[in-house]
Amino acid sequence: MVHDVPDKVADKVEQFVISRLDKMPSRDGPAPHSTDYFESEKIIADLPKELPELWLEFRSCKDAYQQGNNFKAINRQLKTNKNEFEYWCQDYYEGDIHAEHEHGIGRISGIYWVRANEYAGGIMFKTPNPFTEYSQDYNPDAVFSWVGNIYKPTKGRILMFPSYLKHQVLPSEKDVERTTIAFNF
Repeated sequence: MVHDVPDKVADKVEQFVISRLDKMPSRDGPAPHSTDYFESEKIIADLPKELPELWLEFRSCKDAYQQGNNFKAINRQLKTNKNEFEYWCQDYYEGDIHAEHEHGIGRISGIYWVRANEYAGGIMFKTPNPFTEYSQDYNPDAVFSWVGNIYKPTKGRILMFPSYLKHQVLPSEKDVERTTIAFNF
């Protein structure tokens, strides 16, 4: 699901997040990009309270996603809170990537582009169809034979997807601006 937030909201979120990027942890950690995923203190301490307009956009997108796909987010790891929301910020520099990964099963995952320019690496989703990796004789235009799909980052855009869908962030170029909020419901 793709949704563009109103420009006024996108500008407010960008100003808020960019003003706190100096609080991002060092780049010496386990990720090949700057992220506060592994940190106990996030640069956005409480997203629903600090960015309520964005939170409403996230919630309405989640509701529309669930209704349109007949899919409910269920966190099987947290039996006491099935409506858990987790999020983290990421900031990318030239050459930064995020290797192929997924976010588990039974959840709705998403990305929000706080800022992005033409040099920002796209996000590539791999098909969940395992047979495309084994076939040499297929029509690349056929709906079920694609290997991956790349989305170009766009400031103010929310992209939601099933948590099991494997994806990766492609390398960013020189002069990149690519800051995101990734999340799971």
